[in-house]
Amino acid sequence: MDKDRILEIAEESINQIVIHNSEWLPVLDQDWLQPKRGVFTTLYSNQPNKTLRGCIGIPMPIHPVGHAIAISARKSATQDPRFPRVIQDELDQISLSVEILSEIEPIEYESISDLHGEIILGETGLLVEYQNYSALFLPRVPTEQNWDKDQYLAHLCKKAYIPPSFIGDKPLKFSKFTTEFFEQNEN
Repeated sequence: MDKDRILEIAEESINQIVIHNSEWLPVLDQDWLQPKRGVFTTLYSNQPNKTLRGCIGIPMPIHPVGHAIAISARKSATQDPRFPRVIQDELDQISLSVEILSEIEPIEYESISDLHGEIILGETGLLVEYQNYSALFLPRVPTEQNWDKDQYLAHLCKKAYIPPSFIGDKPLKFSKFTTEFFEQNEN
């Protein structure tokens, strides 16, 4: 994958929605832009320190990766409910990263120790599903938060509104994935 092209697509999508209020999609002119993949885009405000400014993803492979990058970037700038929309005056103060997900694979487990065996902190992203609830953490989250494997699982369940005491119960479906990480230099 071409790091420069990935970051260019994300940046152009953000510029188009913020400056022109236009939902832009790139031409899929390279083979690697065409397979369907999950994508997350994270925005950071670099003023005065690097802080989260938005993060939206499309975890399931429903769009060609080139379009998923553009859509997740646009939504990170305009639809993250934790933050107001990015405005044009902010554009030169924002940097971004894009994470392209591997296939999401179900984890077969009988016990919590089985789950622990499937997790490599900093490398394994997790998805938990239970009835109509689900949550996902990217691989970098537990290391950024300094969580051990038990804390990783507990916070994931909490994010999905699932009691952490349910961990180890068969109704919980866990899946794992990795990501390819592409980060823009700060402006």
